[in-house]
Order: sequence, then structure tokens, then C-alpha cells
Amino acid sequence: MFQKAILKKTPYEQYLFSFDYSKKDVLKKREVIKDVLVGAVDLTAISLDASQYFLDPSKQKKEGKQVFVFIRNGLVGHRYHVWCSIIGSQGTRRDNSVEFLIVKGK
Repeated sequence: MFQKAILKKTPYEQYLFSFDYSKKDVLKKREVIKDVLVGAVDLTAISLDASQYFLDPSKQKKEGKQVFVFIRNGLVGHRYHVWCSIIGSQGTRRDNSVEFLIVKGK
């Protein structure tokens, strides 16, 4: 599993976040993403499942070797751990994650 740094966002920001599996040795040469499972946990609220609150599954998509997850909402001062697990068309399994810290808007 590889993890990115903690990213900051305001509660009102909404955007697609990309989990990129195209780097060398992540998937095999001609392999594409077959299955995807994503979720979000509120680390400040004792690891409460926040998938429905922090993510919008209707806007999630996969393209080639990338998974796009729609990030939304969040409570100021809370940290959210978002994870993405994939299975490639040749059976390769990979995990990735990122954390978001929710900050006050300007």
C-alpha cells in the first residue's frame, strides 16, 4: 500500500480525486482495473465509517489505470482517511489511500 500526504480541504469544496495506478510495477503492462472498492473513515470520530457522507459513489469512475473518487463535505477539524482497493484484469491486487484534514474556509 502506498499513501499520499495529508491534504487540506474546506467543508464546501467538492472535486474528483484521482488514485493513479499507472506507475511502473503497480499493474502489469497490459493490465487494466477490473474491480474497485473505496471507502472513507472519520479518524477524529473513532474511525466512524464516513463513506456516504464524505464520498459520492454516483460520481466515482475508473478510466484505464486510474480511479476517480468524488470528495465532498467534512467537518472542520476532522481527518478523513479515504482508501481505494483494486483488482486488475490479470489478478493483481493493490491498495492506496489518502487523508484529508478539514479546515475553515476563507
